[in-house]
Formats: sequence, structure tokens, C-alpha cells
Amino acid sequence: MAGKIFSSWQSVKRILLIVGVVIAILFAITFTLKNGQIVKLEYYFGWSWESSLAMLVFLVFLIGGLIGYLGGLLTPLFRRRDSDSTFR
Repeated sequence: MAGKIFSSWQSVKRILLIVGVVIAILFAITFTLKNGQIVKLEYYFGWSWESSLAMLVFLVFLIGGLIGYLGGLLTPLFRRRDSDSTFR
């Protein structure tokens, strides 16, 4: 009985993941179509970059995701080091 419940939850999670990904892709496509205008991003020292608004938003989310992923990779290292020091 428990095996059937567990496998059904796995299939529900998989279906929800697929539906979520499809919704995110549709949202990204419609956002790109509605926000195709060119924006200029100016940095320090006179550096600037021109691109579409959709590309700029995508890059911001991508960079944020990469920073979060790298932070998640480093967390177990710090946790292991802290736990080792408490037992000494």
C-alpha cells in the first residue's frame, strides 16, 4: 500500500513539474514578444550595453540563479567544517 502511494506521489510531482515548466516557457515567450524594445544599461567608467529588455531580464535571472546555485554548493562545506570544530 505504501509503495502505491509513494509512486503515485512521484507521478503527481512529475506532472506538476511539467506543467510548471510549460507555464514558465509560455510566460517567457509572451514576455519576450511584448518587451522587445532596446534598452541601454550604463555601467561605471563609461561602459554601456544595449540589448532588448527581455534579454536583460533573462541575464539578470540567469546570473542570480548561478550565484544561488554556487551558494548552495558551498553550504555543505561550511556546515561540515562547523560540525567538525564542535566535536574537538
